[in-house]
Amino acid sequence: MGWMVLIFMIFSCACSSQKGALNAEAKRIAIDNTATLLQSIHDGSCSRIYDESSTEFQSQTRSDWLEDCGHLHEQLANFQSFAAQDVTTCDTKGMVCVEGTAAVKHATYEIMVGWTIQKNRPELIFLSLRGAGERYTTPFRPHIMMDTPRRGPARDLTSNGRGNGMS
Repeated sequence: MGWMVLIFMIFSCACSSQKGALNAEAKRIAIDNTATLLQSIHDGSCSRIYDESSTEFQSQTRSDWLEDCGHLHEQLANFQSFAAQDVTTCDTKGMVCVEGTAAVKHATYEIMVGWTIQKNRPELIFLSLRGAGERYTTPFRPHIMMDTPRRGPARDLTSNGRGNGMS
């Protein structure tokens, strides 16, 4: 019986050490789709973003997202590049968070995007960006973001007063 306990303990340690581990393919998918998301906002493909997003992201109405996305489109009109700085699992359900910077013509934005990836198919959960004295986050705000923003106050990118800006 002692050897069964030893095997169980080894198995338990091996499983717990892999919790939060993210494979290279999931990282690549998350980074590629974050760059595609920013390009889609730049291109004005707001409806497609909403249609392909998770139910958490769709907790906001389509019309609210389209309005907010229009404001984001204006901010990212001169989108040039995206550079990922960190890709991690950021909750116990396997949400993948990408943090990085997006360069536009005269500004740099800090970006945080959450994805769920199942069978190599990503779904957008949340989007948060700040820079050039402005900020935006989707209404669904996971626990991981409660520490953000990391810098001082900024103007909310949304003009509708619904409180979608980070606080």
